[in-house]
Amino acid sequence: MNKIVKKIFMILFVCVLVIFPVMVVTADSGFDYDYDSGGSSWSSSSSFDSSSSSSSSSGSSCYDDNCIIDTFLYTFGFFVLIGLAIVISIFEDKYRAKHKVISPDIPEYEFGEMSDGEIKEIDSTLNKEKILDKTFDLYYQLQNAWMEFDEASIRKLVSDELYNSYNMQLNDLREKNQKNIMEDITKAYGFVVAIRKEAKVESIDVVLNVTMKDYIVDKKGNLVRGNKIPHGIAYLITIDRAIDSDSFITKCPNCGNKISDAASQKCSSCGADLVTYSKQFVITKKQNIGQGSVTYRFMPSSGSTKKEVNINEYDSSIDNSMFKTKVDNIFIQLYTGLSNGDLKDVDHKISDSVYKIYQDKVDKDKNDNLKHEFRELNVTSTEILSVDDSSDNIIVKVRLVSKYMDYYVDKDTNEYVKGNNKSRDVHYNTLTFIKKKNAKDIKSSLCCPGCGKPANVNKTGHCAYCGATFNTEDYDYVLSDIHVE
Repeated sequence: MNKIVKKIFMILFVCVLVIFPVMVVTADSGFDYDYDSGGSSWSSSSSFDSSSSSSSSSGSSCYDDNCIIDTFLYTFGFFVLIGLAIVISIFEDKYRAKHKVISPDIPEYEFGEMSDGEIKEIDSTLNKEKILDKTFDLYYQLQNAWMEFDEASIRKLVSDELYNSYNMQLNDLREKNQKNIMEDITKAYGFVVAIRKEAKVESIDVVLNVTMKDYIVDKKGNLVRGNKIPHGIAYLITIDRAIDSDSFITKCPNCGNKISDAASQKCSSCGADLVTYSKQFVITKKQNIGQGSVTYRFMPSSGSTKKEVNINEYDSSIDNSMFKTKVDNIFIQLYTGLSNGDLKDVDHKISDSVYKIYQDKVDKDKNDNLKHEFRELNVTSTEILSVDDSSDNIIVKVRLVSKYMDYYVDKDTNEYVKGNNKSRDVHYNTLTFIKKKNAKDIKSSLCCPGCGKPANVNKTGHCAYCGATFNTEDYDYVLSDIHVE
């Protein structure tokens, strides 16, 4: 009898392993997506070919007591497997529908859906259909640009800070000679969460549900991770556009040539990097808020369980989506600099104390002849915790959840030394940003104080022409403290 009990437990254990597949990382633009290896997505629809389970294999029969017991146990285990899959699928769908909370790694929100009437009260030119179509179009173009390493197109689709982040993340794929393939991208469902007009910018938050195939291949086209089975994913996407004509720049300050409406671009005449506000909507934030089967829908609910601090109430020059994208960019630049062993592209955005901490890490790695790799670095969520403007500074505390592989390689041979190079770990970061209350107005396109030519301050802080460095503390937020869990 003990043997029978052991066999039952073994069968149940195998069932659990089959039902709960091992998680691996795939990409999606910005490495936003995590999915299981099989894409099983808790489907309760299963097919069963009775001929394949026939007991009359090769004409053999089973009369032995142990054989009969084994046959019974394995048959029982097979049906237990199907039953558990169905039960788990039903309870999971009910849980998701009831709680509407999708990931433990992000703040738990319940999103309310805006009606066309509510939308038109804020912007009479828009409705739900127009917003969803625009959001999906931007998302679709962005996924394809990411897949093709088309940074010129990405520049036109996203904010400057988000472009910088994607640029650094694409370099990660380039170094590994890998390509992220995304196919059959289809809009499944969506709704408008909120519309705001703040800081001369109109921002719209949209929950967008899509289905697609998402996998990574090497330079020979061999599958590295993921699979070609369609799966569903829900995003919270923020799109912004400038609504103040004073913010528009129509001519390049370097050569005077007419420029387009893109949020971040190069002048087609002189090649200067420009940072402008866009008259057209661009994506400023794209956050993965749920994953599931191709039939899964992230349904709206009335109200929100938590109201986030609104930074615009303390600083009229910026809104939440713009600030959080800025935070993400600085965080990714910091860790990219740490990995590259050079902090020059981020030193103008961090305080002297933060710079010293991370420069000491860079120096230690060099002394140990190591390279610290932060592969597939992604910001999962960013939440503004508090804003304090009681002193001469505006002090903002932020909760940022990140994912990345964290390991070391030999600097000369590039061979693995230590750490986790197989999967991304979740890290919880508390960051503090400071901005002077009397900060100067940083224009949408800023010219170098050394030579007068335009420079992309958000990217490096250094003029590409003369090498002059901007003192960002006089204009913008700088990272003054960071605590990593």
